Amino acid sequence: MYNELSFAPEKEHVDVKSMDEALDAVKTFKTKPQKVSLKDITVSLNGGANLKVDEEGISKPQVMKMTQWSLQSLCRFLGIPDPFARKIPIDLLQKNISRLLQEKREDFVSLLIGKENEIVNIVKANYKPFENEKLLSKLNTLFNNGKSIEWESMRVGSRGFDLNVVDLSIKPLEPKVGDITKIGFRIINSDTGFRDATAKVYLFRLACTNGATLTDDWGIVRRNANRNISYERDLEYFANGVQNLRVNFDRLKTVYDKMPETFLTDFQVEGVWKAINRVAGPEQADAVIEKDEEGRKAVLHLVAAKRAHNRQLFVEALKEPEATDVNAYNTHNRITDASKQYKWQDALRMQSIGGRMISMLVENLNEN
Repeated sequence: MYNELSFAPEKEHVDVKSMDEALDAVKTFKTKPQKVSLKDITVSLNGGANLKVDEEGISKPQVMKMTQWSLQSLCRFLGIPDPFARKIPIDLLQKNISRLLQEKREDFVSLLIGKENEIVNIVKANYKPFENEKLLSKLNTLFNNGKSIEWESMRVGSRGFDLNVVDLSIKPLEPKVGDITKIGFRIINSDTGFRDATAKVYLFRLACTNGATLTDDWGIVRRNANRNISYERDLEYFANGVQNLRVNFDRLKTVYDKMPETFLTDFQVEGVWKAINRVAGPEQADAVIEKDEEGRKAVLHLVAAKRAHNRQLFVEALKEPEATDVNAYNTHNRITDASKQYKWQDALRMQSIGGRMISMLVENLNEN
């Protein structure tokens, strides 16, 4: 199993408090791309994960240590599923990688090499992301000359950046007196293959500095789908999208105002629990829905029985969702609060689950 290997460490992310700090921080995580043919690559998994590049005409081969992320990416490129790669013996994984490198010897990839000569990630040879520094410079110009924003938080790491800002032109939400949630945008980008540039609606609760990212239907900005346009025009297209990003405030306010008095159905509790469990495990998922193991199993078993009943070919009446004692507002806040204890990518996933709850509750309003 490859989790027993010694990998090059991924640098810890840093929290920054201004655009000037952010522009300095992204430079420390900058990688250098190197296009190579798979026929010139050898991977060794003997205790550690090392990659050798031995190209014709070069007197001395390059040997570089791999991060776990770069090994996962190489396996994915070769068609080795990560769950399979994780579980099989290392010598078998080594044989599979060596064989597939030869089978795909005519293909090219790009190695993204860090400042300590480690392979941060491996991407397609034609990978053309927004460079973090250039995108941040474009956003800085936008914020200084156009959109009225307030800096909330930002993380920068080897997988990119996550910038959260409050839009001062949008009224805050206040579902309970004094419990204020501001509305803004979360902008994510990676120039190392983690996530392409996106901007989504972001909620920031002041009481405990929790954040939630809303689903795409509330508003999203992506890069231009036409990849034949120039880099600069694509960058301008994205920045203009951020400038014009809006949210349906009335619909969002309606959901938020009702959340403190709304209780999740058993089907919704199941969905929330399973989503949290996939990211953080059963204990955290139980804590979010405020159930012990026995109480949680009772809900899940009930829902499973209803689903089995509803799948039958001839059913006189469907088993409908029923309200539980799990409060929607408290659950939403426990999800986003729990996200603060996890690493960046898992924190993003948790905050997205909090955002999906909002859309789930909109469905309730539409049904009533």
